[in-house]
Amino acid sequence: MPSTVKKKPYKWFGRGWLFNIKYSPKGEYLAVSTSIGIELFETGNYELVRFFTGHDDYIVSIAFSPDGKHLASGSDDDTIRIWDVQRGKEVKVLTGHTDDVTSVRFSPDGKHLASGSDDDTIRIWDIQKGKEIKVLTGHTDDVTSVRFSPDGKHLASGSDDDTIRIWNLKTFKEIRQLTGHTRMIESISYDGKGEMIASASDDHTIKLWDVKTGAEIRTLKGHTDHVIAVSFAPRNEYLASGSDDGTIRFWNLKTGREMKTLWGHTSFVWSIGFTPNGKYLASASHDNTIRIWNLETGKVAKVLSGYTGSLWSVALSSDGRFIATGSRDHTVRVWNVRTGRESFACEEHTDDVNSVRFSLDGKYLASASDDDTVKIWDAKTGEELHTLRGHTDYVVSLSFSPDGLYIASASDDATVRIWAVEEGREVKVLKGHTGYVWSVRYSPNGRQVVSGSRDGTIRVWDVESGKTVKTLKGHTSYVWGLSFEKTGRYLASASDDGTVRLWDMEEFKELKVIKGEAKDIWSVCYSPDGEMVAFGANSNVVKIWNVKEEREIATLKGHTNIVESLCFSCDSAYLASASDDGTCLLWKVK
Repeated sequence: MPSTVKKKPYKWFGRGWLFNIKYSPKGEYLAVSTSIGIELFETGNYELVRFFTGHDDYIVSIAFSPDGKHLASGSDDDTIRIWDVQRGKEVKVLTGHTDDVTSVRFSPDGKHLASGSDDDTIRIWDIQKGKEIKVLTGHTDDVTSVRFSPDGKHLASGSDDDTIRIWNLKTFKEIRQLTGHTRMIESISYDGKGEMIASASDDHTIKLWDVKTGAEIRTLKGHTDHVIAVSFAPRNEYLASGSDDGTIRFWNLKTGREMKTLWGHTSFVWSIGFTPNGKYLASASHDNTIRIWNLETGKVAKVLSGYTGSLWSVALSSDGRFIATGSRDHTVRVWNVRTGRESFACEEHTDDVNSVRFSLDGKYLASASDDDTVKIWDAKTGEELHTLRGHTDYVVSLSFSPDGLYIASASDDATVRIWAVEEGREVKVLKGHTGYVWSVRYSPNGRQVVSGSRDGTIRVWDVESGKTVKTLKGHTSYVWGLSFEKTGRYLASASDDGTVRLWDMEEFKELKVIKGEAKDIWSVCYSPDGEMVAFGANSNVVKIWNVKEEREIATLKGHTNIVESLCFSCDSAYLASASDDGTCLLWKVK
């Protein structure tokens, strides 16, 4: 493998999805788990001081040790990792679960760890030895939440089987089962005395339980959607809950009445956590923000933003100075490559942004969306110039003509449309595909457009006449991506059939079939110099193929979910990749 291909990302853009938040025992840190790693903030000014990476999939649960020296993380990669907080280093990897690890908690003495998993089991670990002590079985569906009792003698677990179970940790036997919820349990919490358990459920309620008898004390009603998070205040004076209804609610434990509702998040609230002194509450939401609430005033003291939804598309400007991304969060973001900072965000789309493209002259930026529109932006300022309407379904792919005067768009309405950029008007509608059209590219000479479809074919269109010149057949399933090399002689295509195919566009024949490890290959990109083809799949990696030598020369690992889009820099020295994990990575490949 050429030494010029670097296996680690050169730059990182975006912070991924939010999952879980935890304050350290003394309150000096806030840890945040995301789709790509764990962020550690100092709580004085909420400055990011450390970033932990190592998991190969989303990190959905975190917990501090009682002394605050270690942090445990549970991931969809089926592992648990233990981190040294001060050094920012991984110290242990605990393996044994056979499915996503959904919840982790340290015992009160810090010697043991409990973990819950989608494999329906709970595992107890000896932290010092890094070994599994016991597997607790009994739940009949995913285990979503585990909590030690304050005295460490018992463990409570919540599950998708709609039950809470209490386990004796001396005998490792189930001693009590709490039933009453009508849908899955999302979260549980012990009060500080260990006398009561609160449970949050998808049935929109919270229930309070007497630990000693297993009796239901009361049901708290008020949320209008799934209740995802629940936590007792540090001094047990009340209970807090977070919900898919976007609110955080506080409850009087004696009366069961709602005391206060915090409004501000614009989407699901997935995780909440009190500071140890009980003066502040942090909340993490699907709206890609963390809010720090002053509980005396009920107002937001701080908002931590910059998190993103899944990235569907990436584009590099021709001068290599900027990267644009299109996201599931309905935004187009432009990043400065040198500084790694966001330059501006365009937020006018009303649904997922599936494709972004710069014009070669750097004047325009275009975006395509599930809101059935194409938007043209000033690439320098982010000002919206035109909204192109005509498609009757999701618009999923874009390509500028080489001179920047026209743009082609592909849509789930089975058409390709050609638009005059400056006037913002439709010029032609190309019809012929019998399924969704998921990729479109202008040829380097601007005379042809190629499109890939769910019907498994690639069509070559004459731009002037709007007629099909040739239909390329070979893929046995959907065609997701297309890319020309710079002369236009060769075309690469990526498909749901697990292959990348190289085509001679003068003779319209298939030259090579490259088989990937994964079934679905979602993205493909020819390097401008014609030497490399990069492709991304649902295996979370990027593969680079040497065209002349007909061999794989690199596997780039860094993403924790599907690689949706790829783009080489004009000098072929760098490759940008966008992923479902909410990040864009820039790789040095020459």
